[in-house]
Amino acid sequence: MCAVCVRTRGLEVCFSFCLCCVTHSRHAKTSLAFSQRRVTVTNMPFVKLDCAMLNSSIWPEKTQRDIFITALLMAEPHEVKEPMPQIHVDQLKETGWKVPPGWYGFVPAASLGIIHRAMVGKEEGLKALIELGEPDQSSKSKLFEGRRLVRVDGGFIALNYIEYRDRDYTGAERSRRWRERQKKKAAEEEAAAKKRAKGGTIRPEHVRNNGRGK
Repeated sequence: MCAVCVRTRGLEVCFSFCLCCVTHSRHAKTSLAFSQRRVTVTNMPFVKLDCAMLNSSIWPEKTQRDIFITALLMAEPHEVKEPMPQIHVDQLKETGWKVPPGWYGFVPAASLGIIHRAMVGKEEGLKALIELGEPDQSSKSKLFEGRRLVRVDGGFIALNYIEYRDRDYTGAERSRRWRERQKKKAAEEEAAAKKRAKGGTIRPEHVRNNGRGK
């Protein structure tokens, strides 16, 4: 059920956690304006679930679907800078496949944590996690050979996370700019740390700008 329901001009419009427009976030500031009402969600990551998922190969598989959507909601934007080995769900050995560098959704949770959130049985949940991390020849997308959710050191990587975010066609450019700002901010903070280590002092540009109220 949606958390907020706004009735305007005889139409009932639902905001919040709808299937085809899910917002859950810690990093983006999103303002939703409808008529003269304004709903603001601050400091939260978000993911937009494209209705095309209804035609995907996992939709008929209820447990896989519940696990995958739950993982998307739990994920946060994360940049993988070096190839990251995939780990088997049911053992600590690497599978031999690696997540290539790029932006993904990172779920900082163990298998049972995702299963608990998805409210599915342990055995069927583990089976679904294994299947989501394997190649899927019937998948519409050939990215990552059809893999969707893979276990890595520290949690899980939702491989299609950024793709789903960018399918918010009006938000793709904002997502790209946000990633660029995060990368620039990290570089400035790293440079400042190196400067301090050498005995000097420097303030990152974003800190200086905040100090001036810009």
